[in-house]
Amino acid sequence: MTSNNFYKIAFILLMALVLTFLLRGDGVIRGSDSYGYMMMFERIREYDDLSRIYYMNDYLFSNHAFLIKSIVEDPNIYLAILFFSSTIILFLAYYWFFMQYQSPYFYLSIVLLLSTSTYYLFNINALRQGLSASLVLLSLAVMVNYKRYFSSFLLVILAVLAHKSALIAFLIFLLI
Repeated sequence: MTSNNFYKIAFILLMALVLTFLLRGDGVIRGSDSYGYMMMFERIREYDDLSRIYYMNDYLFSNHAFLIKSIVEDPNIYLAILFFSSTIILFLAYYWFFMQYQSPYFYLSIVLLLSTSTYYLFNINALRQGLSASLVLLSLAVMVNYKRYFSSFLLVILAVLAHKSALIAFLIFLLI
Protein backbone atom coordinates (compact mmCIF):
# COMPACT_ATOMS: atom_id res chain seq x y z
CA MET A 1 0.00 0.00 0.00
CA THR A 2 1.46 3.34 -1.00
CA SER A 3 1.60 6.18 1.48
CA ASN A 4 -0.99 8.06 -0.60
CA ASN A 5 -3.41 5.11 -0.32
CA PHE A 6 -2.68 4.82 3.39
CA TYR A 7 -3.62 8.47 3.86
CA LYS A 8 -6.84 7.97 1.91
CA ILE A 9 -7.81 4.96 4.04
CA ALA A 10 -6.93 6.90 7.21
CA PHE A 11 -9.03 9.80 5.91
CA ILE A 12 -11.98 7.44 5.32
CA LEU A 13 -11.79 6.04 8.85
CA LEU A 14 -11.33 9.44 10.45
CA MET A 15 -14.20 11.03 8.52
CA ALA A 16 -16.52 8.09 9.29
CA LEU A 17 -15.66 8.30 12.99
CA VAL A 18 -16.08 12.08 13.13
CA LEU A 19 -19.42 11.93 11.29
CA THR A 20 -20.62 9.10 13.54
CA PHE A 21 -19.81 11.06 16.69
CA LEU A 22 -21.27 14.28 15.32
CA LEU A 23 -24.48 12.81 13.95
CA ARG A 24 -25.10 9.79 16.18
CA GLY A 25 -22.84 10.13 19.20
CA ASP A 26 -24.84 12.61 21.22
CA GLY A 27 -27.92 10.42 21.78
CA VAL A 28 -30.20 12.83 19.91
CA ILE A 29 -32.57 10.95 17.64
CA ARG A 30 -32.29 12.21 14.09
CA GLY A 31 -34.54 10.98 11.30
CA SER A 32 -38.13 9.89 11.71
CA ASP A 33 -37.36 6.23 10.90
CA SER A 34 -34.78 6.06 13.69
CA TYR A 35 -37.47 5.60 16.34
CA GLY A 36 -38.84 2.56 14.53
CA TYR A 37 -35.40 1.03 14.16
CA MET A 38 -34.69 1.66 17.83
CA MET A 39 -37.97 0.03 18.91
CA MET A 40 -37.29 -3.01 16.71
CA PHE A 41 -33.76 -3.26 18.13
CA GLU A 42 -35.02 -3.09 21.72
CA ARG A 43 -37.50 -5.93 21.06
CA ILE A 44 -34.76 -8.40 20.06
CA ARG A 45 -34.27 -10.97 22.80
CA GLU A 46 -33.28 -14.07 20.83
CA TYR A 47 -32.67 -15.04 17.21
CA ASP A 48 -36.22 -16.31 16.67
CA ASP A 49 -37.52 -12.79 17.37
CA LEU A 50 -36.06 -11.51 14.09
CA SER A 51 -38.79 -12.95 11.87
CA ARG A 52 -41.50 -11.27 13.98
CA ILE A 53 -39.75 -7.95 14.42
CA TYR A 54 -38.18 -7.50 10.98
CA TYR A 55 -41.18 -8.46 8.91
CA MET A 56 -39.59 -7.07 5.73
CA ASN A 57 -37.40 -10.18 5.42
CA ASP A 58 -34.31 -8.06 4.94
CA TYR A 59 -32.06 -10.76 6.30
CA LEU A 60 -28.76 -8.92 6.19
CA PHE A 61 -30.22 -5.97 8.05
CA SER A 62 -31.97 -8.06 10.70
CA ASN A 63 -28.95 -10.31 11.28
CA HIS A 64 -26.72 -7.25 11.48
CA ALA A 65 -29.06 -5.91 14.20
CA PHE A 66 -28.96 -9.24 16.03
CA LEU A 67 -25.15 -9.30 15.92
CA ILE A 68 -24.98 -5.76 17.31
CA LYS A 69 -27.58 -6.64 19.97
CA SER A 70 -25.36 -9.49 21.14
CA ILE A 71 -22.62 -6.91 21.78
CA VAL A 72 -24.51 -3.83 23.04
CA GLU A 73 -27.97 -3.13 24.45
CA ASP A 74 -28.17 0.62 23.84
CA PRO A 75 -30.25 1.48 20.73
CA ASN A 76 -28.33 4.74 20.29
CA ILE A 77 -25.08 2.79 19.99
CA TYR A 78 -26.85 0.47 17.54
CA LEU A 79 -27.78 3.45 15.34
CA ALA A 80 -24.21 4.76 15.58
CA ILE A 81 -22.74 1.38 14.56
CA LEU A 82 -25.20 1.10 11.70
CA PHE A 83 -24.38 4.63 10.53
CA PHE A 84 -20.64 3.95 10.81
CA SER A 85 -20.93 0.66 8.88
CA SER A 86 -22.85 2.25 6.05
CA THR A 87 -20.52 5.26 5.89
CA ILE A 88 -17.39 3.08 5.78
CA ILE A 89 -18.82 0.99 2.94
CA LEU A 90 -19.82 4.11 1.03
CA PHE A 91 -16.46 5.82 1.51
CA LEU A 92 -14.61 2.65 0.46
CA ALA A 93 -16.65 2.61 -2.73
CA TYR A 94 -15.56 6.19 -3.40
CA TYR A 95 -11.98 5.22 -2.64
CA TRP A 96 -12.07 2.40 -5.17
CA PHE A 97 -13.64 4.63 -7.79
CA PHE A 98 -10.96 7.30 -7.39
CA MET A 99 -7.91 5.33 -6.21
CA GLN A 100 -6.17 5.47 -9.57
CA TYR A 101 -6.08 9.26 -9.43
CA GLN A 102 -3.12 10.90 -7.74
CA SER A 103 -5.10 14.10 -7.40
CA PRO A 104 -7.61 15.69 -5.04
CA TYR A 105 -10.57 14.07 -6.87
CA PHE A 106 -11.04 11.53 -4.11
CA TYR A 107 -11.19 14.17 -1.38
CA LEU A 108 -13.35 16.40 -3.55
CA SER A 109 -15.78 13.52 -4.13
CA ILE A 110 -16.15 12.98 -0.36
CA VAL A 111 -16.75 16.70 0.20
CA LEU A 112 -19.36 16.74 -2.57
CA LEU A 113 -21.03 13.64 -1.16
CA LEU A 114 -21.20 15.18 2.30
CA SER A 115 -22.74 18.34 0.90
CA THR A 116 -25.75 16.49 -0.53
CA SER A 117 -28.92 15.85 1.37
CA THR A 118 -29.13 12.33 -0.08
CA TYR A 119 -26.23 11.13 2.07
CA TYR A 120 -27.93 12.33 5.24
CA LEU A 121 -31.36 11.11 4.19
CA PHE A 122 -30.14 7.57 3.57
CA ASN A 123 -27.72 7.27 6.47
CA ILE A 124 -29.72 9.11 9.14
CA ASN A 125 -33.31 8.33 8.21
CA ALA A 126 -33.64 5.50 5.68
CA LEU A 127 -31.05 3.24 7.33
CA ARG A 128 -31.82 0.04 5.44
CA GLN A 129 -31.76 1.85 2.10
CA GLY A 130 -28.56 3.66 3.07
CA LEU A 131 -26.80 0.38 3.82
CA SER A 132 -28.19 -1.13 0.64
CA ALA A 133 -27.22 1.83 -1.55
CA SER A 134 -23.70 1.80 -0.08
CA LEU A 135 -23.33 -1.88 -0.96
CA VAL A 136 -24.59 -1.27 -4.51
CA LEU A 137 -22.09 1.55 -5.00
CA LEU A 138 -19.31 -0.68 -3.64
CA SER A 139 -20.45 -3.36 -6.08
CA LEU A 140 -20.13 -0.91 -8.97
CA ALA A 141 -16.66 0.13 -7.81
CA VAL A 142 -15.54 -3.51 -7.68
CA MET A 143 -16.99 -4.15 -11.13
CA VAL A 144 -15.54 -1.04 -12.79
CA ASN A 145 -12.07 -1.07 -11.23
CA TYR A 146 -11.36 -4.75 -10.79
CA LYS A 147 -13.63 -6.43 -13.35
CA ARG A 148 -14.68 -8.88 -10.63
CA TYR A 149 -18.21 -9.52 -11.78
CA PHE A 150 -18.94 -12.39 -9.43
CA SER A 151 -17.80 -10.39 -6.37
CA SER A 152 -19.88 -7.49 -7.59
CA PHE A 153 -22.87 -9.78 -8.03
CA LEU A 154 -22.46 -11.07 -4.46
CA LEU A 155 -22.35 -7.50 -3.12
CA VAL A 156 -25.63 -6.76 -4.91
CA ILE A 157 -27.16 -9.86 -3.32
CA LEU A 158 -26.04 -8.53 0.08
CA ALA A 159 -27.58 -5.16 -0.82
CA VAL A 160 -30.89 -6.87 -1.65
CA LEU A 161 -30.73 -8.64 1.71
CA ALA A 162 -30.46 -5.22 3.34
CA HIS A 163 -33.31 -3.65 1.32
CA LYS A 164 -35.36 -4.97 -1.58
CA SER A 165 -34.98 -1.73 -3.56
CA ALA A 166 -31.49 -2.95 -4.52
CA LEU A 167 -33.12 -5.45 -6.90
CA ILE A 168 -32.94 -2.71 -9.52
CA ALA A 169 -29.13 -3.01 -9.37
CA PHE A 170 -29.34 -6.38 -11.11
CA LEU A 171 -30.17 -4.43 -14.29
CA ILE A 172 -26.53 -3.35 -14.31
CA PHE A 173 -25.48 -6.91 -15.05
CA LEU A 174 -27.81 -7.01 -18.03
CA LEU A 175 -26.07 -3.95 -19.46
CA ILE A 176 -22.55 -5.36 -19.30
